Amino acid sequence: MFGFSKTEVLVVGAGPVGLMTAVQLVARGIAARIIDREARTNVHSYALALHPDTLGMLDDIGLAGEVMQRAILLRKVGFYEGNTERALVEYDRLEARHPYLAVVPQSELERILEHHLSSHGVMVEWQHDLVELDATSPDEVVVVLHHTGDVPQGYPILKPQRMVIGRRKIRAKYVVGADGFHSTVRSQMHIDYPAVGPARHFSLYEFRTEQDLGAEVRVVDHAGRFSVLWPLPDGRCRWGFAITAPADHQPDLAGLRRLASERAPWFQGFPMSIDWSACVRFDARLAASFGTGRVWLAGDAAHLTGPIGAQSMNIGFREGHDLAARMFEILRNNVPAEIMAAYGNDRLAEWKVLLDPATCRPTPEASPWVREHAPRLLECLPASKAHLTGLLSQLGLEWAPA
Repeated sequence: MFGFSKTEVLVVGAGPVGLMTAVQLVARGIAARIIDREARTNVHSYALALHPDTLGMLDDIGLAGEVMQRAILLRKVGFYEGNTERALVEYDRLEARHPYLAVVPQSELERILEHHLSSHGVMVEWQHDLVELDATSPDEVVVVLHHTGDVPQGYPILKPQRMVIGRRKIRAKYVVGADGFHSTVRSQMHIDYPAVGPARHFSLYEFRTEQDLGAEVRVVDHAGRFSVLWPLPDGRCRWGFAITAPADHQPDLAGLRRLASERAPWFQGFPMSIDWSACVRFDARLAASFGTGRVWLAGDAAHLTGPIGAQSMNIGFREGHDLAARMFEILRNNVPAEIMAAYGNDRLAEWKVLLDPATCRPTPEASPWVREHAPRLLECLPASKAHLTGLLSQLGLEWAPA
């Protein structure tokens, strides 16, 4: 049995980008609903750093202060080879309202955004799975949702099994797919999502450390592969070591000591035990299109890159902001819907630059180390737009002519 309902915008995916998109829509008085196939948000995350632009957006909706109360603020990114610092960029030198990175657990950021939505009467509809999407009408998108739940099954021992416990149909003026790498919205729209670079694997270790890491992200070069050390709130840190294959991951203290001693001899803040460790894979991908008509993509549903610069998530926030602004103009000010096509074209153009290692080049002032590693440094800088240009300049890099 179907229940029928309407909304102006349906956001699919309640991760950080989906939540931010819904917040931006609600801030403009647009009726929005947000769904997610999972039961709750993630406990661990791999994109922790909020760029200056993201903090500005949070400031505009009154949430920057709450986020920064739970974050650690970082003001530098240092590049190291062994014990030698090869390069340094400083956020204090940028013209930014918030000249720093804010590192906060993804679960905490999601909690803040979800609470903000609920205070405006929008509740995340967890365990709602989009199973059909019909975008053939010029006036609306029709989606079919399955509401799932854990139902005890089996005999004689009952075990919870996820089953469909309800079905409903929603008619929306627009749908935003912010549902990540395995995007159902992208699949339903038959949009290709090809790899544009090699997949990379990282060994991650999170723990409490006694070493004073300062307000600095440290990127470590070892044999041409970049690893990263992120200071976290409450005296914690996270190492992400680039490895060749999953088989190289050793999820214990011995594995951490082996990799850190080999690549970062300056690091001495080893713990008594590891709180959490995992081997993760990061792909470089770009969707063939960011959408069409009344269905559009944002965040990891449309692009993926390496973890060091946290670019995919943060630029995804800006995409959600841009989508909300354009939809407001269409829905409230009767601006022609063609402005949505410009969103897709602009986003594709931006990501083609960001994912192409040939788009930045060394200036005469660049050091030999920067010259050697120039093609890989772009994705290691946690920034975008003018702030990214400013950080590149500090390294002695510039955008190559188109």
